[in-house]
Amino acid sequence: MTTIKTMTTMNQEALLDRLYVMRSQEDSTYRCFDYLQYVDVSASTTIDALCRVKMTQWCYQVVDFIKFNRETVAIAMSYLDRFLCSNSTRARKVLQSRPEYQLAAMTTLYMAIKI
Repeated sequence: MTTIKTMTTMNQEALLDRLYVMRSQEDSTYRCFDYLQYVDVSASTTIDALCRVKMTQWCYQVVDFIKFNRETVAIAMSYLDRFLCSNSTRARKVLQSRPEYQLAAMTTLYMAIKI
């Protein structure tokens, strides 16, 4: 027969295990880096820091126009940064094309507004 104290200890151990796993994933899988340093700047269609600034400004204009919280843009750009840091095939394609980058930024803004 288990007591309440035993159940509480088991719950604490399970919680600590989950926190450990989440922390290790955060340090490895979800690590974000400066993806702009790996972009080939010689190509005219690749993105750079200026592209990111312009898309951020555009997102703020949209959010201000529809009178949403400006924090939505920060959330959207966080989504975008995490996507581009994923190093997936799609993310690498987005880094090489300004229209793809704009589409990705608009999509993350839409996600941030909806969520």
